[in-house]
Amino acid sequence: MQVVKRSTRFPELWDDGDIFDRVFRRMNPFVQLPELSAETLGWTPSVDLVDNDEEYLLTADLPGVRREDVEITFEDGVLTLKGMRKQESEKKERKYHIWERSYGSFERSFTLPRTVDPEKIRADFEDGVVKIHMPKSAESRGRRIQIAAK
Repeated sequence: MQVVKRSTRFPELWDDGDIFDRVFRRMNPFVQLPELSAETLGWTPSVDLVDNDEEYLLTADLPGVRREDVEITFEDGVLTLKGMRKQESEKKERKYHIWERSYGSFERSFTLPRTVDPEKIRADFEDGVVKIHMPKSAESRGRRIQIAAK
């Protein structure tokens, strides 16, 4: 087992707080880092994009987002998913012990192959998960060619 000792050269680096921020500011005092908050960081939903024989299926986790706060567009071969997760209620008298959840707007775009039939794209939203079904055009699905015997 290796024992890590605190540095006696730079004891201020071991105070509570962001060690990387302190080291960066010490190395380059001329760079101003923005204050980070839920509003400046925003958030990005996690997605899965699956290709099967019939369609592409994009599944996005949108916990805490209402269906009416989500917009899906398809233009020039690009599918865009955007929306807003609103903070439940902001009360100044609350004392947060942990604040990890992010709020605000999000936007993700995906360039799709020309094989997608844009007229047949549909989306389902249930339990904070949106599923976007993007059927492939009939010509692009391919087919098996039988080999004739001579």
